[in-house]
Amino acid sequence: MLAIRPQVIILAQDPSIVVIGCGTVGLATAVAFALSGFVVRGVDSSASRVAALNRGDNGDGESAVTNGLRQALAQGHISFESAMLPAAGRQLFVIAVPTPVEAGRPVTAIVETAFADAIAVAGPGDIVVVRSTVPVGTTRRLAARAGKTDVHVVSCPDRSLSGASLSGQSSIPHVIGGTDQAATNAASELFARLGPVVAVGSAEAAEAVKLFCNVQRDTLFGLANQFAILAERLGLDFSEIRDAAAQGYKRFLPTRAGPVGGPCLPKDVHLLAGSLPNGCKLTSVSLAARALNYSVVDHTAQLIAAHVTEHAYGPSPRIAVFGLAFKGGTSDERGSFGRALADKLRQEYPKADIRIADPIDPHGVLGHVASADAVVFGTDQPAYSLVSLSAIAGAMAPGGLIYDLWDLWPRCASIDLPNNIVFRVFGRSEQTPDSGE
Repeated sequence: MLAIRPQVIILAQDPSIVVIGCGTVGLATAVAFALSGFVVRGVDSSASRVAALNRGDNGDGESAVTNGLRQALAQGHISFESAMLPAAGRQLFVIAVPTPVEAGRPVTAIVETAFADAIAVAGPGDIVVVRSTVPVGTTRRLAARAGKTDVHVVSCPDRSLSGASLSGQSSIPHVIGGTDQAATNAASELFARLGPVVAVGSAEAAEAVKLFCNVQRDTLFGLANQFAILAERLGLDFSEIRDAAAQGYKRFLPTRAGPVGGPCLPKDVHLLAGSLPNGCKLTSVSLAARALNYSVVDHTAQLIAAHVTEHAYGPSPRIAVFGLAFKGGTSDERGSFGRALADKLRQEYPKADIRIADPIDPHGVLGHVASADAVVFGTDQPAYSLVSLSAIAGAMAPGGLIYDLWDLWPRCASIDLPNNIVFRVFGRSEQTPDSGE
């Protein structure tokens, strides 16, 4: 639970904060500013979202953000509205709306509309911050189109982590780059009230920091997933190879293998590629890694299908998929591996009984695997490994398959499972060269 912060005195010279887009990123930013002593208005196009936030209801959002929201509401530091309204005094506008990708191409229309709404009411000396992740060059292009040279325009992309978006506002440095030095200085002074600031020489540099970080991460995961799939085909264990290679050898970067989802990594390479006319060619390595990360869904579906076919379960197999959230420790379902896998399996087996769940209570696991022919663990929720692997196998149908994409249980746990259950781990062959099998 978020610790209650003491009342912060609002300074007379402080601008009011207007956050446009009150989803995960926007709300965390708004709450952080409010708890730091600023008066904050959140603007969101969803009337129901606005009404809920004014009641202190963040739906299934992070508990720390919800607690902070309620504290800020009680202090009178934050409110929400559905339309951009003019206000007196200095203002800092923060644009935190999504930049979707469609057919591999960035769609910046939502950001452009939000920027236009902000610039229309911004006055001399006000600051407009693009916090959305966008193709490099977007912030300067929007500023040039607006033509308001007396308004500071800045890029400061959000870099917080899903599940810790509020604490990230104070712990992860805010990278700030303006369309000129005055804009960078003005925004840096205010964001320094939240946490550490790293100023860079341009808006383009700030945009690139976010994209380079995420694309690097996605690319490294893609390489790890390539190694894991190769290990399975070669009769090897990727985790053994990874651990051995990393011991006393700094040139090897031990990255885990597994599903890669969420709101950022699947799309950010496309935002980077969309920054230049020939961007797809220049980002070919990262785009290949992204395609490989997508392929983990197909790899898993094919493994399940092969087991179902081999054991003649017929057209209606019972399959349990654990993985609504895209990673353990969060309820964020954006870019969910589990949902993507379930969709793929439904295409293969339209009559299948496919159960998808994400129980955070260990007792909920056994109910979902009852009589299942195949079980897939697609997220690393802490609750899963607290359940005995033997208990899971005992609840399944005889001859079933457990496929663990996160190496959740010790190797010894899979020995002599009941019901003749087959246990497989992503990146580990069923038969290794020294297994004697």
